[in-house]
Amino acid sequence: MLPQSSYTIKIRTWPVWLIFALSGIPGAILLITEPASLAGAYILSASCVFVLLLFAFSKGYKIYIDDEELVFIAFGRKRSIRWTDIRSTSVEWEALGLEAAGPSWAFQSFDRKEIRIPLGYYSRHDIKQLARQTISKAKSANISEKVYKFAEGKFPWYFF
Repeated sequence: MLPQSSYTIKIRTWPVWLIFALSGIPGAILLITEPASLAGAYILSASCVFVLLLFAFSKGYKIYIDDEELVFIAFGRKRSIRWTDIRSTSVEWEALGLEAAGPSWAFQSFDRKEIRIPLGYYSRHDIKQLARQTISKAKSANISEKVYKFAEGKFPWYFF
């Protein structure tokens, strides 16, 4: 089998641009229509700072896939697992805080090492690529049915 080139999955950024449009454009309109008022400048400045923080947050999450291993990087913390060491993989609904929940992808190795990747940050195309790579590289793993559906492009309703 030919070696697979490496592939980096990054967080999608369209939600950040949507937040900027919903918060920054009203501030810009207020700044243009009432230049004497400082409210527009404050709203526009606050939304720019907030969007810059969200972009900084999005740069901290990456999934790196190559022929040998899967690497998940979250805010400088690097966790990796070799494809041959994966015992099982499944997609589960996980609590993300006190009042939030979302789907996450769990990879367990034979030595009880586990990587959990929150899926809400990534596009369907990227999740599909990760599923295909998992199926082709983790031959000895117990792979859940959802992962096979992801590889086919069939996603549950709660994935955007």
